[in-house]
Amino acid sequence: MAKEDEESFLSFVRGTGNVVLIPNTSSTDNFQPVDTLPEPFSSDQWRQFWLWNRSVAENYQTEYVPEKEHYAINGLLSSLIEFSRSYVKDNTMYPGRIWAEFTVVDEDAGDLGQKSREFRNWYEEIAKWIRREFMHTGWMMFAGRGALRFQDEGGKLPMGL
Repeated sequence: MAKEDEESFLSFVRGTGNVVLIPNTSSTDNFQPVDTLPEPFSSDQWRQFWLWNRSVAENYQTEYVPEKEHYAINGLLSSLIEFSRSYVKDNTMYPGRIWAEFTVVDEDAGDLGQKSREFRNWYEEIAKWIRREFMHTGWMMFAGRGALRFQDEGGKLPMGL
């Protein structure tokens, strides 16, 4: 995703419910929503964020990381979607991704369980939008219009893994 692709993507995602973007780490366990994505490489926290649909999940799980003195989102336990941004380095646009875990460990039952169907459906709605709006370029790889324009102007896109 080029910058314009990110803007289209986030506009769509925010229209799917009460969605906010939160950072991957925070100095407190109260993660503050991000309104505008930072420029790539502008800070330590420019690449990975979480999409939180408060219409689907009331809260999320965090864990304290003492060696780094910050809190981090626990994506395995939370009904959040990881959004890792694409970036350009040495005239190559490296891919981002969306990812979510749908299985949870039910500590009480000592067994595996599933996160809510509503969460899975929300993720699938977003994944379908990407497949519909972006061009398939390789195994599980899609490129937005801005990324394709970057390639047309001489930039490189990885074509599959």
